[in-house]
Amino acid sequence: MSGLILLESILERLKPNYPAGLSDDDLFEFYCADNVLVNYDLDHSEIEAGIVDGPRDAGIDAAYVFINRRLLTDDFKFESVKQPVDIELFVFQAKNQDTFKEGPVDKLSSSLPLLLDPKQQRATLEALFKKRVVSILQSFLDAMKEVFVSKCGLEACSLCFDNLIWSVAKTSRFPSWELSSFTIARATKKGS
Repeated sequence: MSGLILLESILERLKPNYPAGLSDDDLFEFYCADNVLVNYDLDHSEIEAGIVDGPRDAGIDAAYVFINRRLLTDDFKFESVKQPVDIELFVFQAKNQDTFKEGPVDKLSSSLPLLLDPKQQRATLEALFKKRVVSILQSFLDAMKEVFVSKCGLEACSLCFDNLIWSVAKTSRFPSWELSSFTIARATKKGS
């Protein structure tokens, strides 16, 4: 209980530093993204751009793609990417509640494999999910192709979800996620 009181006091103290007019739930989402991504030096507009919470959000409250620690945006210059390349996808689910509910996690765990399946068509996904959610996750897949196929001379690039394990503790306060043996890319060099 004291942790919850501490968090509430932190949020109240930080509220003036965040965009005006945020509801308590939106403030909590913003706070979570801001704190998890603190070392990526995002400004408020960049944090807001990644918040996708709402109807048809696939259980995703916010999502961000980084290439070598730089936020992937519409005007990102792939030619400036230096080796080694590190592509990161951050997916957030932040609930401003004092109990843990499995429904949102179930929604997320069933949506992610579909959204990150490179064989899925954008139009098919947009019929199921919010366009902004599809756009961010597709930008991750597009970045994988751009970097690993174009820049690295790899012939094939695919995501593998065979060993993706979501482990959620069945407690009311402390969800625990474990990502185990997740293969980001399987690729073969041209000519091999």
